[in-house]
Amino acid sequence: MLDGDWRECPWSGVESVLAGGLDRPLVVMAPLAPSGEALAPWLSAAERARCARYRRPADRLRCASAHALKRRVLAALLGESPGALALVCEAHGKPALASGALAFNLSHAGDWVALACDPSGAVGVDLEQPAVRRGGIAGITIGHPEDRLVPAPVSAEQGFYTAWTLKEAIAKGVGLGLGIEFAALALRPEGDGRYRCRWRGRCWQARHRCLDSGVHLALACARPWTQVDWWQLNWDAAQSAPALPR
Repeated sequence: MLDGDWRECPWSGVESVLAGGLDRPLVVMAPLAPSGEALAPWLSAAERARCARYRRPADRLRCASAHALKRRVLAALLGESPGALALVCEAHGKPALASGALAFNLSHAGDWVALACDPSGAVGVDLEQPAVRRGGIAGITIGHPEDRLVPAPVSAEQGFYTAWTLKEAIAKGVGLGLGIEFAALALRPEGDGRYRCRWRGRCWQARHRCLDSGVHLALACARPWTQVDWWQLNWDAAQSAPALPR
């Protein structure tokens, strides 16, 4: 379970809570699906091929869970069937809806997957679960001289993941991901876990959350916001695999 202002919704109830569309950013998190094979009908041929390229079963399951979540939520928001969603790649490979109806971004790590959507501009999301990360953080330079994290991190690891998720969410919103040198991004706090950061003349708004499960999550948008909807999507209690909508 997630802490704070997260609202819970079963997989089968997504249409009822999202049918009204969006007027502000939305973040939806979900645990990994019980079965990767059961997700195959939700995915396109290209998505299935992408997931199959991962060598480790856990990585294949994370990939399939993330793309199924994407199609589940976007289809509910747009009133379409999951298979009818037309997706394209932007200039640097960032996925987008062909219709441009809203912007979205995906992230997955450890036991969780996350989707962020915004109807009014570019969006990025990053999710990190330090407990399952292979390799440490030693030798990774991401700090900018003007970075300010508030409140001050209680450890070097917390400071690293706070800054990393914020900067990766911003970089994914820009569309360049790890193509941006994180040490070039300066984080300025604005209170309530919010930060602003300028990149090539554009100001990004971002928020970091450290969840009770030890997960670090960051959302970045190309426009200011006053509210965000935070949803946790759960598998139905008696359901081991998601059924496609009729």
